[in-house]
Amino acid sequence: MTGLDYETFNNIIEMYALRNSLIDKLAKDGTIDISDEAIKSEFSDKFVKVKHILFKTVDDDRNKLDDKQTTEKKKLAEDTLKKIKNGEDFDKLMSDLSEDPGLASNPEGYVFTDGEMVSEFENAAKALKVDEVSDIIETTYGYHILKRVALDPEKEADSVNSYSSSIVNGIIVDYMEKNIDAWKSGMEITAF
Repeated sequence: MTGLDYETFNNIIEMYALRNSLIDKLAKDGTIDISDEAIKSEFSDKFVKVKHILFKTVDDDRNKLDDKQTTEKKKLAEDTLKKIKNGEDFDKLMSDLSEDPGLASNPEGYVFTDGEMVSEFENAAKALKVDEVSDIIETTYGYHILKRVALDPEKEADSVNSYSSSIVNGIIVDYMEKNIDAWKSGMEITAF
C-alpha cells in the first residue's frame, strides 16, 4: 500500500521505535519535562480563550448575504460595540444577539491554538489582553466582536486533556529542534 519495499518500510519502523525509545529515556531522566505541570504550562502559553458575538454575513449554506443585509449586520455590530463600550454586559449581549451556531456548546468561550480559527479571528484574539474587547473583526463568516477571557488550566481540564497529546508532541519537537544541530556536530554520519 505504501509503495515502499520491505527493507525501507522496516527501516522507518525501526527509526520510529528508536525515536520513541529516546523520548521515553529523556522523559524518564527528566531531560524533557512532559509532566502534568509542564503540559498545563505549555497550554497556558500556547492557547487562548475568547467569547465572541457573531453577526453572520453568510447563510447556513455559507452563501453571502446581499449587500443590504450585510450593511444591516455591520450596523448592528457597530451599535453592539458601542453598547459594550458604554458598559453593557458582554455576556448578555452575546446571549441575546450572537448568531454563532456553536454558542450553545461553548457558552464560556472557545479555547484554541495556532491554526484552528480563521486568521483574522485568531490574530485579533491573540492581540487582546484578558478582559479586553476587540473592535469589529470581519471574517468570511461575518462581523465579530471578541472578548478575551482568562485561561485557567485547572478550570479547562477537558481542553487540556483533549490537547495533551499534541502538547506533548510540541514539547518534544521544540526540544529536538533546539538540540539537533549540537547532536549532528557530535556525530559522524556515513551515507551508504
